[in-house]
Amino acid sequence: MKTILVPIDFSDATDAVLDAAATMAQALSARVVLAYVVEPPVVVNEFSTVTEDMLLEEEKTATEQLAQALRHFSDRGIEADSRQLFGPAPREVVDEVRRLRPDLVVLGSHGHSALYDLLVGSVTAHVLRHVSCPVLVIPAGSQAAQAAAQAAASTSAPAR
Repeated sequence: MKTILVPIDFSDATDAVLDAAATMAQALSARVVLAYVVEPPVVVNEFSTVTEDMLLEEEKTATEQLAQALRHFSDRGIEADSRQLFGPAPREVVDEVRRLRPDLVVLGSHGHSALYDLLVGSVTAHVLRHVSCPVLVIPAGSQAAQAAAQAAASTSAPAR
């Protein structure tokens, strides 16, 4: 494995996703590509407006947060870069998988209910349905994320 794509959204799940991706990258000597999607605004009514300044502010914040996330990898000696994507998150992540052709995608699950995923959708579910490379899903909750990171580390240990 040479490349791991890590779509992040700076939610509570992000730290666990970064930790699992770092563990996998170290074990496999892989490079990491972080991806953050700036989604278009949803206009609810004519009184809801999103200004260009608001979008520029989101991009600026994302740039700062991506730089901080990149340090998570550089501090461990892992080659990493980042990119911002623009559009609906499910489509943009799948398109990035197709462009980049990573060996692995590591992303988080927020633990929404099945009803929420049915009504609103889930980036994770969309990615699982539309990509052909392996996908490691880090479940919501720190214990589950730690278990996933430990499992990743143990699968890459050399045989004796």
